[in-house]
Amino acid sequence: MRLLLVSSVLPSKPLVLYGRDGEVEKIVRRILELFSPRLALLGPGGVGKTALALAIMEHPGAIEKFKNFRFFVRCEQATSASLLIDLLAMRLQIEKQSTNRMQAVTSLLSSIGRPVLLILDNFETPWDAKGEQSRVEEVLCALASLPHVALLITMRSHTPPSTHVSWSLPWLDPLSGLSELAARDLYLNVDPKAGHDGPLDELLEDLSYMPLAITLMASLGRSGESPETLLKVWRDKAVGTDLLSGGDKSKSVNVSIQLDAASWDRYVTPSCIVPSIPNRILAKTTLIEATLAQDVNDTHILQILSPIRLYVSRHHPPPDHIRRTVYNAYTQFVLQHNSRLGDPDYHNDTRALAAEERNLEAILLQSVETGSCDAINAAIDFSWYLSRTRPRIEVITRAVATCRRQNTTNLLADSLYCFGSLLFRLERFDEAQVSFKEAFDLYGQLKNGIGSANCTRSLGEIYHIMDRYDEALGAYEDASRKYAEAADLLGSVKCRKRRGDVYWAQDRDDDALVEFEAACQQYKEVGDRIGLASCRRRLGDVHWFQGRYDTARDKYLEAHEAYEELGDRLGVANCLKGLGDVYRMQAHYGTAIEAYTQAIQTYHDLGNKAGEASCLLGLGQVNRVLQHFVEAEAGVSHASVLFKELGLEKEVETCRRLLDVISCASINPVLGEAEVETGDLLPTYNDLCRTYDDVRPVEKPLQSITSNERAYHGRIISTPAYVSRPASHSRFV
Repeated sequence: MRLLLVSSVLPSKPLVLYGRDGEVEKIVRRILELFSPRLALLGPGGVGKTALALAIMEHPGAIEKFKNFRFFVRCEQATSASLLIDLLAMRLQIEKQSTNRMQAVTSLLSSIGRPVLLILDNFETPWDAKGEQSRVEEVLCALASLPHVALLITMRSHTPPSTHVSWSLPWLDPLSGLSELAARDLYLNVDPKAGHDGPLDELLEDLSYMPLAITLMASLGRSGESPETLLKVWRDKAVGTDLLSGGDKSKSVNVSIQLDAASWDRYVTPSCIVPSIPNRILAKTTLIEATLAQDVNDTHILQILSPIRLYVSRHHPPPDHIRRTVYNAYTQFVLQHNSRLGDPDYHNDTRALAAEERNLEAILLQSVETGSCDAINAAIDFSWYLSRTRPRIEVITRAVATCRRQNTTNLLADSLYCFGSLLFRLERFDEAQVSFKEAFDLYGQLKNGIGSANCTRSLGEIYHIMDRYDEALGAYEDASRKYAEAADLLGSVKCRKRRGDVYWAQDRDDDALVEFEAACQQYKEVGDRIGLASCRRRLGDVHWFQGRYDTARDKYLEAHEAYEELGDRLGVANCLKGLGDVYRMQAHYGTAIEAYTQAIQTYHDLGNKAGEASCLLGLGQVNRVLQHFVEAEAGVSHASVLFKELGLEKEVETCRRLLDVISCASINPVLGEAEVETGDLLPTYNDLCRTYDDVRPVEKPLQSITSNERAYHGRIISTPAYVSRPASHSRFV
């Protein structure tokens, strides 16, 4: 397992934490002493929960126990469960791309095998998100179910969230204001010239000793205002609230923010808000000087303080002309980076979108509500990007709703087709069918033959996955006719490739071979390198199953070279796995080991457990033949764990049987080989199939390959193709 350099991604803690040493020691002691601590640090906004949590993270006791396995996750941007999961994955440095990101998170945490400290800061954002609480609760419960993970959340609340989490008793006391002495030290640190006069003490008392309120008022004092003047102004603003009679202390933060807002005009301009501005450094500096934001170390991120952002969003929303400028900037950014896999600019565009992904999602969720055609198209393009990376439906769901409200048939059809594709990627097949069928009807009204054909082909892919092969073939034939009528050769060849996949799943190898070879020729004619590589790899699969190993090797090598040039790491891994199988059958064991090893690493990086497990199984067979029994047992045992995590019981049983063979052979190699020859303990393999446009692979059914091997029908989800281009595997070229 790759060690996580957690210390390099931790946000910076305050240089001085005023008056909180007792709380830090108490909470750290509980974290260290409890088994599976589940703690909630609660309190009003601006009381210092984040600063306290960071101090806990950096406490020597925490460092000693948890080492590098300390994770601090800012949840302020997590306005949905899926965004919360993405933030977790990012903080855990998970580069894998998968339809089940939460499983990747819990799997990585489980694999660490030693104590982990996980802090979720500002957890009220996802918890209070409209319509998301049940899904957020599932995420929280999944994290809380890991016994070696010490969980601490900070939250603007009086009670911990979720009755399904066993929060450690007694609960932590809600955090309150600072002591008088600590409050004075904090103020004087910001404004040293304030002195120790009476008005300062009165001001601090009126501020309820709330750290953020004190910091904001002291920043005004540093600009030239005396504590006496600030006290008078503050009390004038507090009139009409219950602050002067001992009411809600958190309101002192809002009043302080309101006073500080008087100085914002000299700092905050449209140039501080609109992206790609010429003077970023000036904008960043002025926001920090105004205490409106803080620089998050090593991330190039400017973080707006949570209570300030909440106050500004409620009381100082941006003017319409600035809002429109921001919407337009982000809309045009997406529309300018909407290339598809295989386009020359695809990887650069994907990296550009990834760098702005959080901002893009937040802005598009708002801009699409305007009903602008450009905004809706940007939402659709961004959702296609998400379908290739981390599938999420929040943006496209809002786009569909806007199109329905405005009754824009063409955009509604496009958004529904994209919506169906995302649902497909998330394995929500029934919902995907509904979306594709509605889009099909709308494209029919618009006389859009290609749109109708795309929907029909997508429905065929669903039928294919559900083993409804006759319906799938019928859908592909229908779609192919529609593509032909629209003179869309690429659409037609996609359907031909799909028909080959169905024949392959039905064990009609000769029919599949005809379709794949014809599709290869057509892909060459239309210049689709991705489709051509996919067909060549599939031809390698067919030839391998039919025992033509030299031909299979040549097809895998051709596909491998193309996938490398395209930067398609999943395609590369699939070809390496195929090459490993070929070299194993040809008894070229050294080369087989190298191919399997490289494939295992790539599958692991991509989060493709099925591919990783399959290669571990092949590697186990090679090591068994070479009588490297320790390595063989370790690899197959790991494969069994991965298959079990995927719920593939047949494959788990296969691993058990192969482990029996290895155990027997380690005692008596002759007997072990004899057992294999009798067919009583037959290693099996999963053929990981992937089509060029990320359709869930359909596996080869149970069939005799040689006297010693079988392939079986699996249920594996293909991961998206895009990751950075790997180094060349020259050994196999």
